[in-house]
Amino acid sequence: MSVREFRFHDGEIGAALAVRILERKKQNKIDKILKDGTVIIDIKGAPKDLNTTLAEFLGKELGINPEQIEIIAGERKDEKLISILDIEPKNLQNLILNKIS
Repeated sequence: MSVREFRFHDGEIGAALAVRILERKKQNKIDKILKDGTVIIDIKGAPKDLNTTLAEFLGKELGINPEQIEIIAGERKDEKLISILDIEPKNLQNLILNKIS
């Protein structure tokens, strides 16, 4: 059984986002949204620090500070739960829908 480190948060306003990362793609992009709401994100190559690469990409793509992005589950996996502070869920949804090609 793995030991999970729990942290309490200060209750800031934000949104949660379930993502699945597909590495070794030709470009970084928000690819699609699955029926269950999971956002598929393609990441170019195989970065050494996937979490930092993901936060920087999402920050740039969505126009938010990467420091607002926190991986709260799946830190070492390709499926992650991300918290994005200081954004309303509906605004995040609109930003993502506008990026899907």
